[in-house]
Amino acid sequence: MEKDEISHKLLEEYMKYDLEKKYANRLDKHQVLKTLKLGIGGQNNFRDIKNLIEDVIAETLIENGLF
Repeated sequence: MEKDEISHKLLEEYMKYDLEKKYANRLDKHQVLKTLKLGIGGQNNFRDIKNLIEDVIAETLIENGLF
């Protein structure tokens, strides 16, 4: 459960500060969180979780033709 909380907070921060607003506004946060839950179990540390979030965001943007 702790990994879920960390990933949720990191996603919020990433979407607020790191991701350009034009992408953050069009990105479905719930879809990203759903995908994160599938892959979060194999992550062992903060850096791995952050990398997973970046990968999931990029894949989601590309798959939905938003990038």
